[in-house]
Amino acid sequence: IVLYQFSYNGQVKKGYRALNERDYTTAEEKFEKAISKKPKKGEAYTGLSQMYMKQSKKTAAEKVFIDAIEEYSGSVEIYEACIQFYLEVKDNNKIPLLLENAEEKVKNTN
Repeated sequence: IVLYQFSYNGQVKKGYRALNERDYTTAEEKFEKAISKKPKKGEAYTGLSQMYMKQSKKTAAEKVFIDAIEEYSGSVEIYEACIQFYLEVKDNNKIPLLLENAEEKVKNTN
């Protein structure tokens, strides 16, 4: 149980709990810790972007994904999370631009 609390999944869960309680400082800290543990997974980036969206900071929410993609351009999971973000905020027109420069393995994922 102790190991889980400090694991990627444990940090993400704590981040979402803090987000639901509108404790944005703690949420950001937990999502950042999760990202540092597994930087190529998408869930913590999604949580971090949701935290910004709840604060009406759409540009910062989008930047979470853009920065992550710049750093981990081969991560299909981060691309999927970013695409989901664009769908949720109804910025579908940005998806083709996002995929335009993506690696082939990202483009070829269903």
